[in-house]
Amino acid sequence: MSSGRFSARDLIIAGYLVLAGSTVVSFVNYVRAVPLGSMGWRVGAGALAAPVVDILGAVAWWFLSQLAPAEESQRHLVARAFQALAVMSAVTALSIVVTSSWVGLSLDSAPLWGRLLGYVLVAPGFFLTSQGLGRADSSDGAAR
Repeated sequence: MSSGRFSARDLIIAGYLVLAGSTVVSFVNYVRAVPLGSMGWRVGAGALAAPVVDILGAVAWWFLSQLAPAEESQRHLVARAFQALAVMSAVTALSIVVTSSWVGLSLDSAPLWGRLLGYVLVAPGFFLTSQGLGRADSSDGAAR
């Protein structure tokens, strides 16, 4: 961030931090409304699905960012993986917009807004990372 702009890595990290905060607020809201002992296993599994998906996305990004593809064909495959993560994040953000009834910002709606913001941040971060794989000086969250 030396020139005052955000790098792809910064966008991805910020997005996943927002998603993590959203998950915590969502869980607190859920526990506040439904005591843990009264949750059925399906309800509990549903409440845990979103954070698990977010964690797996962050883990996938971290592993991909550790690769240092030497050949053009390898760079192309890793770039495609980052592009797939970008599309997944963009589609998730779009599905949140399409399927949600929008209300003002409150403690109850904060997880929804947080998830949307998180995916809106990580999608361009993944795309920029995929574009940076073609550059020799790629230090934006792509291969090191």
